[in-house]
Amino acid sequence: MIMDAIGARIGRYEALREQAEELKAQLEELNKQKDAAEADVISAILDKQEECGTDLRVSYEGRNYSVAVKNYYAIPKANRDAAFSALRGLGLGDLIQEKVDDRTLTKELETAREEMGGTLSADYDELLELTTQYPKTTLRRVKA
Repeated sequence: MIMDAIGARIGRYEALREQAEELKAQLEELNKQKDAAEADVISAILDKQEECGTDLRVSYEGRNYSVAVKNYYAIPKANRDAAFSALRGLGLGDLIQEKVDDRTLTKELETAREEMGGTLSADYDELLELTTQYPKTTLRRVKA
């Protein structure tokens, strides 16, 4: 009886999980289609601009559409340290957002602990004092 109630809850969980995966796949496909449609519209507008020799603005259902080209800057991984130093030198250090994902940190510390026979060495004491540990309860799924 108790197992039937838990089984029903697991069934509901699995159904929702599958639905979420299906929606995720649908969203990925929809975004691909949207991006392709956007590229098609941009191409059509640029072709017409070239033909007319002027910028083109198209009105459609109360909105105006035109092509805008905006240049973006990015820092390649290989240049990261030097670029961060340059940003700090220019007083732009507040743009830098360094982040360590909890899962990545946990995996690395667990690996180090295993390699050291189950206990982290004193070298890790400062880092451990600067971090917090928190429990996260999850439902494990494995094939029977």
